[in-house]
Amino acid sequence: MFLLNVSQCEEGRVMQGRYETSAYLTELGVIGGDDMTVEAAITKLMFVLGLKQKPAATRHLLTQDLRGEITII
Repeated sequence: MFLLNVSQCEEGRVMQGRYETSAYLTELGVIGGDDMTVEAAITKLMFVLGLKQKPAATRHLLTQDLRGEITII
């Protein structure tokens, strides 16, 4: 199972592990979605999960910018 943590704010960014509550999410294996929109996250999950990769490869793809869905800072 893969959980992707994204913000519902238009200009929001998830900084997984920066605060105590999100550090706990990281320990649980939740993946930080950076500044992906909810729509981009859903589409990305459908695409990446459809590739049926091994868990490590899936996790890696979910954290990478594939088509401009994550702003690189």
